[in-house]
Amino acid sequence: MSTKPSIGNTERQAAEFGVEIGKYRGVVRVPRRVFQRLLPERPSPERCVEAYYLQRTRFESMAERKLRRR
Repeated sequence: MSTKPSIGNTERQAAEFGVEIGKYRGVVRVPRRVFQRLLPERPSPERCVEAYYLQRTRFESMAERKLRRR
């Protein structure tokens, strides 16, 4: 699984990252509310991206499992 750098999407209130699994290429959006459980304070877009990088393997594994179930 390959990922591109994540970026905060303030319009959608989500952190986004690109994924490539085999021939599939797309964008995974993780809502900010998911990060509320990981962070002690209200998650800003920057903190969401930072938390994503700290938990990158975990997020990538979840995204891969979800995509493979389709």
